[in-house]
Amino acid sequence: MNKLASSIIPTTLLTLALFAALNPAAPVARAEEREEKEGEHHKEREHGRRGEHKERKGGGEEKEDDDVIERVMKVCCKAPKGTPNLSQKVVDGIATEEETKKLIASYRTLKGTKPPKGELAEWNQRVGELMEAMDSLEKKEKGAADKFESTNACKSCHTAHRSKD
Repeated sequence: MNKLASSIIPTTLLTLALFAALNPAAPVARAEEREEKEGEHHKEREHGRRGEHKERKGGGEEKEDDDVIERVMKVCCKAPKGTPNLSQKVVDGIATEEETKKLIASYRTLKGTKPPKGELAEWNQRVGELMEAMDSLEKKEKGAADKFESTNACKSCHTAHRSKD
């Protein structure tokens, strides 16, 4: 390797590492852009080029909504045994700012989804209350964690809306 290449590569890697450290939202933004593009691509495939609707196999939109809900639950409500999950960290006040942003972004994806079972109006009310709690967390309002905890009642939501696979 020549002298110029051996000095540029470490400098470039250091620059990239500093950028990622100082701008942690950049990878998240790129991931969100990628998901948005994939969603647009999926819509094009579903509706065809001329806008006609094509039937999908296997449950259609409800299945996609189930996947969104499942991803949110995995990110926010699952953790290795003996460690608090992301939701509990936020409630306890031990979540980092990045973790709080991740929780908010994850829960925001629930807006517009349909539950696997139960009344859509009740689901929309629950999601609406959760979005208000996300607004409070985002604005760092006093009592936001308590508001989030009261809207994030696992058992009541699972009893009303979780499908039994």
